[in-house]
Amino acid sequence: AVRDGNDFLKSFPASKSADEVYFLIGRSHEADKHWQQAAQTYRHYISNGRDAGRKVEAYTRLGIVLLALGDRDGADKAWAQAAKNGRKAEPSARYYAAQARFSQGDLALAEFEKIKIAGDVKTLGKRLQQKSEQLRKAAEIYGDVVDYRVSEWVTAALFKIGQSYEHFAESLRDAPMPANLN
Repeated sequence: AVRDGNDFLKSFPASKSADEVYFLIGRSHEADKHWQQAAQTYRHYISNGRDAGRKVEAYTRLGIVLLALGDRDGADKAWAQAAKNGRKAEPSARYYAAQARFSQGDLALAEFEKIKIAGDVKTLGKRLQQKSEQLRKAAEIYGDVVDYRVSEWVTAALFKIGQSYEHFAESLRDAPMPANLN
């Protein structure tokens, strides 16, 4: 597919379909897990493509690709741009904007899960504060997904909010009693 797409672009560089073909080359790279090539193609599309809705999808897919490459900050930035650009976009673009915002919630939730309650009693209050703040942040991000009015992502986000609070309560309940705690 990549070879055929490139052949098309060489033969018909001024075609109205060139943007779409370029985007589909990125999807092919992504499907084959050629992360660097996919990232490069999506960035090119974002810079040169004319379809604003497709750019929202490109930003969302770029975030997925960058996360696969281990670039969490780059993924978060790409998703933030998709979320921003997709707020008032057509329904198909809002779908990808909602997915991007949901993915940002997943990043925040992963940070929440890294913070362990067990440990030194002297820093317990600080860890609990960090954990609750990170949970609030994740819940706020998931709550933003509702604004996109995409039922699949709204349902998933509401589920994640409930599940994350449930996990927090379980971690508090299951944490070992710290020594010297009165």
